[in-house]
Amino acid sequence: MMGPNEAIVTALLEAWSRLDFDAAGELITDSFVYQPDPSARLVSGKQAVLALWRSYLKFMKSYEFKTLHMLSSGNVVMMERTEWIGTKRGKTELPIMGIFELSDGKITAWRDYWDTKMAQPAAADATPAQR
Repeated sequence: MMGPNEAIVTALLEAWSRLDFDAAGELITDSFVYQPDPSARLVSGKQAVLALWRSYLKFMKSYEFKTLHMLSSGNVVMMERTEWIGTKRGKTELPIMGIFELSDGKITAWRDYWDTKMAQPAAADATPAQR
């Protein structure tokens, strides 16, 4: 059975799967912080993060995910998942471990950990600021 924080994290990724970043934005706080991979700069603030996510639409044609494992403790949700990023070059499969922090029913932070070399096929269509 999925807890409330796990349901919010799942809803965020479901919005991503529709490429609906406006809906995703409804699930994050104004002070939200996002780190898409361990080597990426931390992006702070809802509007800055939404601008980054919307820039992904220049190369990302589809997004799919499958949750492999998810657990939560207090305000933290950890999700192991597989993602498929679709671009004009095809789909790239990525195994990812994500950490989400929540407060009062909204996500305050999202950090993903994965091997960025595996995304090179999808990243070929992205600008350096989007990687």
